[in-house]
Parts: sequence; C-alpha cells; structure tokens
Amino acid sequence: MSRLFCSLLTLLLLSLFALPGHADHSALRNDTFNTLPDSHAGSFRTDGQRFWDHEAAQRDERHFFAFIYSGGLHVASGACAGGICTSPAFSTEAFVPERVNQSPTAIAYSAIGTGDVCWVIISSDNNGITGWTRVGTTAYYYQCEGDTTPNEPSLPPNSASLMRVSISANAITSVRDMRNRSPFFSTVDIAMLPTPGVVGRGIRVRDSIRGLWMDEGSQWFSLSGRTVNVEEFGASPTATAAVNSTAIQAAIDAVASTGGRILVPQRYATNVALATPNVHIEFVGLGPETSAIINATSDVFSLGSHILPNNLVIRDMTLESGTGGGHIFVVAGSNQIGGMVLSNLYLLQRNDARSVWFHNTSGTYIDNLVQQVWSQHTLTATVPTWNFPTDGGNVNTNTWFRCRFTNTGNYAVLIGNNNSAVNFQYQNTFRDINFEDPRGGAISLTSANGAILEGIGVYDLLGVTTRTLFRFLTGGVSGNTPRNITLRNIQRIGGTLGVGLFDVHIDNNPVNAAISISNVRNDGGSAFAVDLGDNIVFIVNSSMTINNGNRSVNYTGDSLSVGNMMPFTFDSLTPAQITGVVIDYNPGLGGYWRLSSDASRNISGIAGGVNGRHLYIYNAGEFDILLLNDDGSSAAANRIITLAGGNLTITPNHWVQLIYDATTPRWRVVNYY
Repeated sequence: MSRLFCSLLTLLLLSLFALPGHADHSALRNDTFNTLPDSHAGSFRTDGQRFWDHEAAQRDERHFFAFIYSGGLHVASGACAGGICTSPAFSTEAFVPERVNQSPTAIAYSAIGTGDVCWVIISSDNNGITGWTRVGTTAYYYQCEGDTTPNEPSLPPNSASLMRVSISANAITSVRDMRNRSPFFSTVDIAMLPTPGVVGRGIRVRDSIRGLWMDEGSQWFSLSGRTVNVEEFGASPTATAAVNSTAIQAAIDAVASTGGRILVPQRYATNVALATPNVHIEFVGLGPETSAIINATSDVFSLGSHILPNNLVIRDMTLESGTGGGHIFVVAGSNQIGGMVLSNLYLLQRNDARSVWFHNTSGTYIDNLVQQVWSQHTLTATVPTWNFPTDGGNVNTNTWFRCRFTNTGNYAVLIGNNNSAVNFQYQNTFRDINFEDPRGGAISLTSANGAILEGIGVYDLLGVTTRTLFRFLTGGVSGNTPRNITLRNIQRIGGTLGVGLFDVHIDNNPVNAAISISNVRNDGGSAFAVDLGDNIVFIVNSSMTINNGNRSVNYTGDSLSVGNMMPFTFDSLTPAQITGVVIDYNPGLGGYWRLSSDASRNISGIAGGVNGRHLYIYNAGEFDILLLNDDGSSAAANRIITLAGGNLTITPNHWVQLIYDATTPRWRVVNYY
C-alpha cells in the first residue's frame, strides 16, 4: 500500500510543478541519445558528439538563438492546380532550441492568388501555432499574404525561419533564403532590427548590407564597414552565369540607396549586364589574378550617372568579355561619368566588334582617372578599345596613367567630336603609357585642346601599321581644329609604318595650333615620321622625318621651329674647307653651316632652296668668304640677293642669316652679324 501511495504522490507532485503552456516536443525531438557515451567506446559516433555538444552549449548558456543546421529550402518549382501549388520535398535539421530532424516533405500552399507571398518556418511545437498553417503532422508551418509588398510576420517561440516563397496563380516564382545558420546570432532583415539599447548585442542582417551588425547603445552599425560580399548574395565560382548575375546585381541593389563597397573575392561568370545606380559605389577585388567578372554573352557593366560625390571606383580585378560578349563598360543615354577611378584592372575584350569602354555620343566624361590598367583587345578589332564617339558630349580633363594597351585594330583610345558647333575636348592626358603591337593605331583625338602625351612607348609592332599611330583631327566644323598639343618623350621601338602613314599626324591649324614636340624618336625600324600639315610647331631634341606643307625634311638636332610652309633646321654642319670658287654650293641640309677656306673665296649660289627655309652661315676660318650678289654663274634658283646690293664679305668670326624666297626665286640675306 505504501509503494502505491508513493507512486501516486510522485505523479501528483510532477503534475503540480509542470510548467504551464509548455509545448509538447516529444514527437519531434527525434533525439535517441540518453547518455553521453564514453569517448573511448567503439560505439561513439561523430553525430552523437555534435548533438551533445549542442545540448552542453544550451546548459552552459552558450547557445542563444534557434538555427538551421542543414537543409531548410526547396527550389522555385512545383506543380500548381486548383489554387494549390505543391513544392518539391525537402528536409531540414534545426535546433529551435531542441533538435528537430524533419524528413523530406513537400508543402502544398493553398488558397493562393497572383502575387501571394508565403513565409515558411520550422518549429518544435506539436500543438499548432495560431495564425500559421501546419503541414500535416510535420515540423513545417507556413503563412501566406496576398500582397506584393508583404511584411515579415513575427517568429513564434521554438521556431526558426526557413524561406519566403513568392507564388503566382500557376507557379512558384522565387524562393528567398531566410535561414539563420548560426546559434550565436539571430538573423533578420535590416528593417527588423530591434530598437538599439543593448550594448554589445549582435544580429546578422540577411538583406541590404548583409553580415553582422552591432548594437552600440544608440544605433546599430555594420561590422563590415558597409561592405557587401557578392557571395553573401549567392555568387559562387561554381554557380551558373545566371545565378551569379542575379546575386551580384542583388549586392549592387543592396547599396542602391546609400552607396557602399562591394567585395568581389573570386572569379564569377555572368550573362547579364550589371546595372549600377546613381550613387557612390566601389567594387573591390583581391587582385586581377584572384577576382574576376566574366561575361560571355552581353555587356559586363551598364553604368548609370556617376558624378562626384556619387562617383564610381573599380579596382583590383579582371573584367572580361568573351568573343560573343558585349562591351565591358557601356554608358547609355546621356549619363555622365565624373570623378571615376579605375585602378589595377585587367580588361580583356575578346570581341572584335565591341569595346572595353563605349560611351554614348551625347554623354559627358570628365575628371576621371584610369591608372595601372591593362586593356587588351584584338588585332582584328573593328572598333576602338576605348571609344568616345561623342556628338554634343564632352570628354575633358581625363587622365590615363601608367596604363598598358595590347593589340589594336582601330585605335586603343578614340575621342571623337561630331558636334555641329565649335566645341573642344579639353586637357586629356596620357602619361607613362605602354602600347604593345598597336598596328591599328594608338591614340586618335578629335578637336583636342590642351592634350598631353608624355612618356609613351610603342613596342612589339610585329606587322606593318594600318593606321597612323597618334593622330589629331579636326571635328564637326572647321573651327574645331587641334591646338595646344604637347608631345613629349615618345619612342617607337622598331616596327614598320604603312605606306602614307605616320607616327604623328596633326590636322592643319596654321594660325594658332601651338604644337610642342620634344624628345620623340625611333629605335630601329622606319624613321619616326611626323605629318604637321601647315601648323606652327616647336620641336626640341628629336629625330624624325617631317612632312610639313607638303614638303619633307629630315631632322635630327637640338631645336626646330616649323611654321606655315616654312621648314628650317638648326642642326650644325661643318663642311670640308673651301679651296676654290663655289658655284651652287650644297654641302648638306644642316641649318647652321660653319665654313672655312684656304684663302679668300667666293660663293656664287646655294642649291637646295625651299620656300621659307632659313640658313645661318658662320665664318669659322681665317680668310674672308664672299657671297656674290645675283651672280650669273649660278642657276637662277640658287642665286643670292645681298642686303648691300653688291657682294657681301663674311669676315672671320662673323655670320649671316638667309631665307629662301620661292617667288623670286632667290636666297635673300636678312641679317649680317
């Protein structure tokens, strides 16, 4: 009797002290481990150790939040009929906080309509949850809203979020991952962050700026420094191009309202152009070898307007377009790009008919910096590598610095100007540039004003050039002529220029071209050739063949000024001593002659006169040299007209200046010193 009494008393006490309202989890726990096995026993299992570690964490208060250990998602597909859409079966292992191990089960979403959104959770509650539809006797519950902009419902106790499912009248259209994968942090949308005030509390945000956020008392702040990682949004080197395109675009959209930094840590294939919003965005990789975005079928980036402070920065990665791809960068409509920085990039364009950069004809591109960027195109390209056709747009004050261009079919950089009004492309600068096999042309600038090309090397010309390497053209209307051009320290290493082509060509601007050329030359191959038209040019310390006013001059020397139809040279020439009467003297093309004679000698004429050619003659000897005035012993075109109207004596250590007048035609003395 006493034993029966004790048993009844024990049952009564247990019922009295049982916690009210506690859910019945027994049917769902699925936990077969009653005692912790000896770690040295042969029956010890890894999974068993994991579950006991979890329960030990609960006991020691090191486990704070419900989380999904594995599974928990179905794909965006399924059969829909009669107002019901049935998902594929899926399994889930969760700790809520007790372990729930749900075997593969499909969900039949019922009473659905166009635009419905359903929230799916897993719970250890076996008694049902108010407002939620239970899937049979499983651990799955769902709640649907006929709303295209739904609000996430509050999460019931002993539950964890799985997904948000979008459903139309005849299809499951998308599935968004809502799982919390960590037992130490809860996971919410950024709009669901609780009111700050618990200093040190951390929560993982699963949308917008994803990652860990910390409560510092008065506000929540992102521990990532507002950097989003494309892999947080589903990008993966092993994922399909479609998946990566969606994921990377989602990462961009996450910073669309505030701007931010986007981390591209690995190499990803895409198949849709990535669209950038009109805010400050910085794309950051881990280096061109490690990080890449590769598009084989369309443009890589479609850029919105980015003007400081909403500028664009892209650095430390590879961007590649395949043979069937589009432009790497395309700027649509009248979008403007200003203050952009492209740095440490490898830009590989494999498509002959597409560019690395294509800027719409009406866009503006101003104050941008392209530095340490390698642009590679093809020798059969039909379009420029960097293409700014411009029709009313402006391409001003941009800098290419320490860049490399490999292979061109139709110029590495082309800045055009088809404006019907007088309009210039101002102060674009190219410094420390390496061109490798640019047989299709290096740089073409139209209506350039204040352009600077400095420290340019042309290497590996493995074939005859098909275009002039550096050209400056008149655009739109006749007033848009090139002017204020500086070419400095340009060298071509070997190579052969095509027939009628030049290293440098500058369209005519005979009034105010103000062209300055210094230290330009070739090292092997064809002579460095410059076509100056009828421009006024100042040349210093260069070696070249000059085509000016349809007259060709070979020039090697210290300085040269070339005006309209007036080529003249200053390189020094010291001919052999004069030992007799000289008729039609022609010792060479030098512009400065140092003459001497064995006695007083006469020069009756000088050959080689070209309209406007200047010649300086210095008597470096010990005897007089006489220039005979209009002497009949020389050909008419070689005769000399002196200032005195008679013969002119050049005494030792004195010199005269002559200019050739093709109209007369005669050499005319203009100065005697």
